[in-house]
Amino acid sequence: MVKDFGNTHHLYACQRGSIRKSTALSRSSSTTKLGCPWKAVAKATLADGRKWRFELKTGCEHHEYHEGDSFDSRPILSTEHKAFIATFTNRAGISNREVATSLRDQFPGVVFTMRQIRNYRYHLRKEAMAGYTPFQATMKLLDDEGVSYTSKWAKDSSGSDTTKPEGLFWTYKWCETMWAQGHYVQMYDNTYKTNNKGLAFFQVVGLNNLGMAFSCSFSLINNEKQEGFDWLMQQVDAHRRRIGAKPPCVTITDYNKAMKAAVAKVYPNAKPQICIFHINKNAALNIKRKWDKRAAAEVAAVMGAPPPRSQEE
Repeated sequence: MVKDFGNTHHLYACQRGSIRKSTALSRSSSTTKLGCPWKAVAKATLADGRKWRFELKTGCEHHEYHEGDSFDSRPILSTEHKAFIATFTNRAGISNREVATSLRDQFPGVVFTMRQIRNYRYHLRKEAMAGYTPFQATMKLLDDEGVSYTSKWAKDSSGSDTTKPEGLFWTYKWCETMWAQGHYVQMYDNTYKTNNKGLAFFQVVGLNNLGMAFSCSFSLINNEKQEGFDWLMQQVDAHRRRIGAKPPCVTITDYNKAMKAAVAKVYPNAKPQICIFHINKNAALNIKRKWDKRAAAEVAAVMGAPPPRSQEE
């Protein structure tokens, strides 16, 4: 038994068709609209035995002669447009969407795609690195500046280093001088989502004789496991010995057990402390979890006090 599918129709229009005001920051189409009115329909109806018919709805004498008409044709950024985009090369914090907005403000009526912005900025970054990978470019920058650093590479099955980076530790001359003078207290913490490589940013901070914080060293690491923190603390201790600084008397960390264990392994005689910022943050989190709005309102009613505000307020 053949199922009756009813009527079927498909509408067609020129890819260079009607010009509509864009409601987005960038037009997703890959062609420039010219306002071509050409439209057609292909349909199969029950009355015709579901035989396909093609009908021209709106014709256009220039439809077949659009200059550069191709599904792959894209608007081309001019030299002036590219020069403007290049001014954002060293400003990684500015997104491609923000660059597109600035480009429209500078050149009203310019037509482009977000892919063009993204690809051209990527090309500029690759060109600036002169063939180096981002990790290699960072190492070259440290070499050129005379900065002391240590890199960590993944191991293969034989235990030899591969070309895959896993960590980078570095410090500066000024940091070394301050480290040697203010070694009594050190704080260790990781910051996440600070780069597009998925590496956690590790920082060691000390206190000087005026109670002001200063940076001792910096690092990038690819994991939060015990082995990763062990490597970081080994580098911290190695650089401390190199500059002649004494071990810290007090160490401050967050609640990360792997980090606390790695610090205690390197500095067993130091007194461990928890960062007050993380203590306050943890206290606020637990208050929100255990807050009983109804019980708080009942207590306030008994005491004749105004109803307490909720934790959201």
